Amino acid sequence: MGFQLCVTGGMGCGKSTVSHMISEICNAPIFEADSELKLMLVDDLQVQNEISSLLGFNIVDQDGQLNKLRIGQAIFHDTHLLKAYESITHQALHNRYTQWVLNHIDKPILIYEAAIVLEKKRQAYFDALLLVCAHKDIRIQRILKRNPELSRAAIEDRMLLQWNDEKKLKYTDFVIYNENNLDYLKTKVNRLLHILNR
Repeated sequence: MGFQLCVTGGMGCGKSTVSHMISEICNAPIFEADSELKLMLVDDLQVQNEISSLLGFNIVDQDGQLNKLRIGQAIFHDTHLLKAYESITHQALHNRYTQWVLNHIDKPILIYEAAIVLEKKRQAYFDALLLVCAHKDIRIQRILKRNPELSRAAIEDRMLLQWNDEKKLKYTDFVIYNENNLDYLKTKVNRLLHILNR
């Protein structure tokens, strides 16, 4: 079974950029937790039913699909509902990841990319954990550019749901600071891969 590298970090830190750089260099497949969650909300009937039962059927659109905006509005200011929602989705994600690993058993490196890993004590599932960091203001600017529909206040509210970098650093094996240009970032990624290949 391949080396399972978890790439994590807060919103806007550049997890996806780092993951895709590693993937391109090593031909490593990526399990993107956020993307898989979005797929799961569309194609996993059991998850859809459990979330509808938890949050109420008003979060289901006329076409029978879960409304992600309504889900966010329901859970982000209710810690009890948020924990219950995450209990459903994180277990289902773990099941998907386990099957995904088996489907890529021939690959030497497997990348799991997710924002929330340490907060749920899931680091033991991986061989190493890479934390991608960036200053909060840089992260907010990146998110505003990517998601102009979000206000700064909404972004900061979501950031509060995640551990800060200082707390995460205590549990990580490697760290990359992503505050410069892509060429500089690629140099750091290559340095990391050199260490992993020793």
